[in-house]
Amino acid sequence: MTDQQGRKLPLRPGLFGVNGRYPLTANGQIVVPDGGADSFFARNPRTIAGTTRDGKIVLATIDGRQTTSVGTTLDETAAVAQALGMADAINLDGGGSTAMAAEGALVSHPAGAERAVGDAVVYVPGRYHGGN
Repeated sequence: MTDQQGRKLPLRPGLFGVNGRYPLTANGQIVVPDGGADSFFARNPRTIAGTTRDGKIVLATIDGRQTTSVGTTLDETAAVAQALGMADAINLDGGGSTAMAAEGALVSHPAGAERAVGDAVVYVPGRYHGGN
């Protein structure tokens, strides 16, 4: 496992990782790089994970590729993260992989049919008691 600079992180109990592409906010400021004409930066469904200044975890999805929702550019996604109070946020896997369920029910509207994905962020309150 590596950090954003590519440095290896020592594995230890309580260390969790998630794969994402491009930070959106850092210390409350938008930090999206210039993507030029890269289609990744265009409007797409998005999944965002971040933390507020007081350490709360925030997860959000933005539907897209539909007549009712066109998705967001990466810059717009960062603005959404900032508006939701995420001091530090990252763009996770998106596109057709964007889906969110709460209490066992799908609450987003995936582009096309809901599809199987190889990874997920799962939050279960009160189940993790942490290590050092």
